[in-house]
Amino acid sequence: RESNDEAIDIKPDIVTFNTLIDTWANSSREDASQRAEEILSKLKDNMCNVTPDLITYGAIMKALTKSNDVNAAALRCDELLAEVTSTYRQGARGMKPNEVLYKIMIKIWSRSTLPQSNDRLEKL
Repeated sequence: RESNDEAIDIKPDIVTFNTLIDTWANSSREDASQRAEEILSKLKDNMCNVTPDLITYGAIMKALTKSNDVNAAALRCDELLAEVTSTYRQGARGMKPNEVLYKIMIKIWSRSTLPQSNDRLEKL
């Protein structure tokens, strides 16, 4: 049993943040993808001493698939996939893009009305 003088030092880890992001990804709120992106931004700025992982990026991309602006979401998913790929190429072995990310990319680009949508889908 701890005394009242001892503080419990509990800090959020990547699982905590991924859970928060996934909660936003599953939310029906209009600002859900924006809120998920805010968490990612804090992680990338190292404000929490936690590094985003593949699950983090997948959850953000999942949130974007529910965006009302599908075209902007598709372009943002491209940026996120590029970040993941770059991180992997720099030696982060756990960041190799996987089938989950590619399924999300296919989903979002198949809904896009941008002129490059068909070309983008073929390149995936």
